[in-house]
Amino acid sequence: MPLEQPPIPGNTGFAILRGAQKGPFWADVAIVLGFHEHDIAQLVVSKLLTPLGKPAHNSPKHFAAVDVIEAAQDREWLSTATRQISRYWKSRNEKKRVPPVLENEDGSKANAGS
Repeated sequence: MPLEQPPIPGNTGFAILRGAQKGPFWADVAIVLGFHEHDIAQLVVSKLLTPLGKPAHNSPKHFAAVDVIEAAQDREWLSTATRQISRYWKSRNEKKRVPPVLENEDGSKANAGS
């Protein structure tokens, strides 16, 4: 018989259904879709997830619960979203890389990019 995990307060994944007037916030969306909360912004930027209305870029975004649940059940959408997130983090991590420092024949240091 499998052991049951104790519930995590506030992270039930069902907070998305808490009210018809308000859409779920990013944390709720992330829980339901299985992504990290910071990945939801990239899904919005890449137009894979559409917030309700036309919020300003710096305002809170709300999402239709029906759209989020539908996306969570769509294997193709989840695959596309995962690839997009992977590409985003790959490009971010490549920008952080510093070229290795190589030594010239005379012993002085030179960057690999020069």
